Amino acid sequence: MELAYKLGVHFHYLNLDSAQHYFGSMLAIAQKKGDLKKESLAMSSLGIIDLGRGDFEMALKKNLKSLEISSGINDAYGVARANINLGIANMNMGRYQTSMGYFIQSVKITEAKLSKNPENEADLLSLSRSYGNIGNLHAYLGENGSGEASRVEYEKAIAILKKSIPLKDKLISSTDPSMQSAGGKDKSITYSNLGEIYYLLQEYDSAMKYTDAAMALYKEFDYPTGIPFCLSNLGKINAAKEYYGKSIANFKEAIETFDKLGFSAQLGESYGSLASVYRDYANTETTTKNNKTTYLKEALFFGLKGYALSIENTSVSTQKNIALTLKEIYEILGNEKEALKFANIYMAVNDSLFSNNKIRALEDLEAKYQNELNQSKLERQTLELEKKALIIAKKEKENMLWICAFIAILLLAAIVVRQKYAKSIQEREAHINEINLLKQRVMAKIIAEKRAINEDSLIMLDKAKIEATIDGNLNETDWKILNLCYQNPVISNKELADQVLRSLDGTSSSLRKMYRLFDIQGVKNKKVALVMLATKISNDI
Repeated sequence: MELAYKLGVHFHYLNLDSAQHYFGSMLAIAQKKGDLKKESLAMSSLGIIDLGRGDFEMALKKNLKSLEISSGINDAYGVARANINLGIANMNMGRYQTSMGYFIQSVKITEAKLSKNPENEADLLSLSRSYGNIGNLHAYLGENGSGEASRVEYEKAIAILKKSIPLKDKLISSTDPSMQSAGGKDKSITYSNLGEIYYLLQEYDSAMKYTDAAMALYKEFDYPTGIPFCLSNLGKINAAKEYYGKSIANFKEAIETFDKLGFSAQLGESYGSLASVYRDYANTETTTKNNKTTYLKEALFFGLKGYALSIENTSVSTQKNIALTLKEIYEILGNEKEALKFANIYMAVNDSLFSNNKIRALEDLEAKYQNELNQSKLERQTLELEKKALIIAKKEKENMLWICAFIAILLLAAIVVRQKYAKSIQEREAHINEINLLKQRVMAKIIAEKRAINEDSLIMLDKAKIEATIDGNLNETDWKILNLCYQNPVISNKELADQVLRSLDGTSSSLRKMYRLFDIQGVKNKKVALVMLATKISNDI
């Protein structure tokens, strides 16, 4: 069983079919011998393979079975492990509150064990990974949020990921080689995740620092599968800093490594990112006419390869992003027919994703409200029990007069509590009705919002004055983005991208161009500064 497990772990990132074969062999042997602890481990490991394949329902079933077995034999480590995997599965299914509940339950179990034995390395590893998963969940919520709420989630993610690092350092200093390796690999993943979060926050120096550190750890602890992810992140960071030559080299090296490892989904995504870099490189002011043509041909070549892989891998999000990139490339090349084709593909895929995300968000909001309601009810019940205990203690020391007084107070309190409870029930029902109504109206609202956008109404600034002042020209997309920012200065880059039918990278590139033309430097919120300056120019202020 031990050999089968080690072989399954070895093949986990190399070949899912082989990993499934070895974990399945381990499960069969454990069931034959009646070894429930190993059966639970094998079942959970098979659930992880399902996670890797994207079969989240099957991953849930297998880890729930693992949780049942571990709970039955009081295997706290197995319970914590199953909770982590159940949290990951629910997170991928968009059930964020449920996911967070599993992660927190895993933390509580492991912290209770560590309070009795602080040096238990298996528990340190479990706690470290639970912190990492909670951090990644906050990062995911930040990536799918907007404005200040998104930044708050990112900062929570950074704080809890950094909290896990001392635990990983303890494991790295272990005398057990397997724990040293696990701690080193986990630390490298944490650094890589921190680099990506800082990139999303546009804090590129910090992003580069953590990504470089992750790369060094991947090499030190012989974890080659992590290296292409770091290379891809470095490509994004260098592109954001407009170091296009470095970015292209990063992505090409990442593509070569992903191809060798057989990571088809990541390969398609990297092709799409490389296409967007070539597209932006072609649009720089210093690019010559010949180079522009060459870069656009490269952009088209890699974009079409990435798009084909996204179809093959049924990666809808990647398909959406690459479709936008191809639409923009064909527009620059003057091929309106192909540009329209990919614009329609983008809109169809985006509508599908947007609808699913809205439904998930509403379900999560309702779950969060119910959790808060249950917690509030529990706190009220606890408070009432404490009050009653205090009254009983005092009744033993006081005379009948005081007893009568306290009984009267208790009755009055009961009436107040009953009234508050009845009011709480009414408020809860009102909230639930509002949520249900919102669910019914959400799709209508989406359609209405899309139809409500009238491009003519967005032109609320004086383009001639602005271009004369900045001594430069704004293309149609730049002008749309500037006017959308004028309408809503705190609009997110993601919302801008959706409304102007450009990729997130393309939108960010357009904003960086305007920051440069308007000479906006050294301010925290460049978007607001851009709107203020454009408004002043338009109104001769």
